[in-house]
This record gives sequence, C-alpha cells and structure tokens, in this order.
Amino acid sequence: MNYELRITNYELSNLIKVFRHLFLYNYKLTTDNVIKFYDKQLPRFKQLFQEFKDYTINGGMAAFCFDKYAKEYTHQKGLLLFTQSDDKIKKLSPDNMLLSEF
Repeated sequence: MNYELRITNYELSNLIKVFRHLFLYNYKLTTDNVIKFYDKQLPRFKQLFQEFKDYTINGGMAAFCFDKYAKEYTHQKGLLLFTQSDDKIKKLSPDNMLLSEF
C-alpha cells in the first residue's frame, strides 16, 4: 500500500488554511479502486502514520481514464478527482462538492 501526501493552500476570508490530501494514482480508475481506497486505505492511513492522527484528511484520486461509474462514484464519496489534460492536470471535481473527511 503506497500513500502520497500532498499539502495545498486555500485562501479563505483572508486566512490561509492548510488542507491535507491523500491521492491514489491509477492508469484506469474503476469503481472497485474507489471502494478499496475509500473504505480501506484512507481509514488505515492514520493508524499507520500516527503523526497525522489529529489532522483532517481529504482523499483524492487521479487517473488517465475511468470506467463507466467510477467518476460519478468518486464524486458521491466526496473524493477529489483529477486527470491529465494535454501537459497539465485537470480537476474534474465540482468546486462546490462536499469533501469527505478522515
């Protein structure tokens, strides 16, 4: 099991808040990948890395292509979703989406 921690900054009402995001990278994202990541890997992260036990963690997934339901299921579970667009990363999650917290 591999974990990658990304730290990003959001500016909100002139205050900087730091959100921590865990991402799973796949070539092709399937619904089974989403279920395993959401139900098993994200909850275990804080058990494995005690130094993050007091942090709020949001999950995210990135892939080049998706099966029929994976994209929608990722949004339902409150996980960020990214893909490649030309030579850049494109966010597929709606801006107003409620993120799951772990």
